[in-house]
Amino acid sequence: MIMYFLFITILLMFTILWFRYIYKYFKNNCTCAVSLLGKVVIITGANSGIGYHAALEIAAKGGRVILACRNEDKGLAARDRIITATGNSNVVYKHLDLSALDSVRRFANDVIATEDRLDVLINNAGMYGSRVKYTEDGILEGFQVNHFGHFLLTLLLSELLKKSKPSRIINVSSILHYTKLKTSTKS
Repeated sequence: MIMYFLFITILLMFTILWFRYIYKYFKNNCTCAVSLLGKVVIITGANSGIGYHAALEIAAKGGRVILACRNEDKGLAARDRIITATGNSNVVYKHLDLSALDSVRRFANDVIATEDRLDVLINNAGMYGSRVKYTEDGILEGFQVNHFGHFLLTLLLSELLKKSKPSRIINVSSILHYTKLKTSTKS
């Protein structure tokens, strides 16, 4: 029994030290000298989490960042924080609600009308929840926000992306679906 506790303690200490090392090594460790001046980047869900931090880094490298967010107050607050932190005033908020395909079309049309180029599209926004709720388009809300909305956005902006080549499309994913699978299999 003592050996078991000793093993668990050593394993726990090793894990803690490993994570401290990884955190210390990777925290603010981007030493890339690439300039993004003249580049246009759209990030969905950029008012928090990974999207916000990606927008912060891209703005710090001089890129024009379009924060595509559903909540205007949070989007504008994120824009102001990024401008203050980076000094890059070329950060804008545009409304995008992926749970409404009309909103996706309006957003894409606005971008096509106002932007000469689009170098990077980061499909980051997503939702997690087990509610059975359908959108006005008749699609399950989680499926539309996480998949169909981004697919339509990418399709509508594809010509602008091709015109700006070499351009990139980045799809961010999550492992939260494992949590749902684990909890749903227990019942």
